[in-house]
Amino acid sequence: MKKLILSVIGIIIFVYFFLLLKFDVNLLFTSKSPELIVLALAIFLLSICIIGIRMRFFLKALGEKHNYFSELLKIEFINKFVYYVFPTRLNVPVKALILNKKLGVKKSTTLSITTFEYALDTGFMFVLGLVALSFVFQNMFDAVTLNNLFLTVGLLFVLIILFFLVPLKIFNKTLSFFSKIKNNFLKKVLVFAAKIFVSIREIWPKLLFNKQTIPAIIILAINWILISLTTELLFISYYTYVPFLWVLTISVVAVLIGGISQIPGGIGLKEVTLVGLFVFLGVPADVSLVVALLLRLFTLVPIAIGYIFVAKLGADISLKDLVK
Repeated sequence: MKKLILSVIGIIIFVYFFLLLKFDVNLLFTSKSPELIVLALAIFLLSICIIGIRMRFFLKALGEKHNYFSELLKIEFINKFVYYVFPTRLNVPVKALILNKKLGVKKSTTLSITTFEYALDTGFMFVLGLVALSFVFQNMFDAVTLNNLFLTVGLLFVLIILFFLVPLKIFNKTLSFFSKIKNNFLKKVLVFAAKIFVSIREIWPKLLFNKQTIPAIIILAINWILISLTTELLFISYYTYVPFLWVLTISVVAVLIGGISQIPGGIGLKEVTLVGLFVFLGVPADVSLVVALLLRLFTLVPIAIGYIFVAKLGADISLKDLVK
């Protein structure tokens, strides 16, 4: 029920926003360079493929040999299918489940890898968005506000460092203590949480300080360049020039806001953020709406591909297993 409610809310926001701004669908057909739209779609799909490549490096860092690119590519499209169709962050345990079931990677390892991947993506977006915002919207923030933002980020990094400085045996003792609790429900919850923290404390440092993580971070940066280039090409196809830094900044902010909402794929809120910020910077509203709509239509392709791969997972994993 929650999944359905969130989807309906997102779709209502999406439709109402476009109706509110009196969007003319005919504007979609005013592009005089449709080949650029096709190229933008190709680049968008390429950005998904290279993220699939990244998982190979995470698996290698932990000594896993199950890193066939074709399988990882399928998993990434399934990951996108779940991201765009179901509540945000559900794709993280789904990817962990498939890595375990289809590639034979240990459950503790898959959960650690996928949570590390999610944390890396979110942290990268947050830092990138913060730095870019300070340049693009520098007139909106005074020096005190910017300093507070950077201090908050710095404090967050200090807390993360302190977490990993705690000896692993402390986490194991905590897990042992929780396992002796008599209340079964409380015991189950606390043991589950403790196991996750133990796994994170044990495996994340191996990933973070492994040479295999360097190309993974480079791939993440390339991914954002490709995503921004997708949006840039769409603007160009409608004869509108938007500075690449603007596109990169607003794309990151839109994804973050969409993710916070937990609405599937951030539908509605992502479009409101994209159009609102582009218009604020002086980009024509009608062109911004066209680009936002095309970007949403682009997501239908990985949804379709991901659904096909879900259907071919086999009897051991069904769609119900993935989202329950």
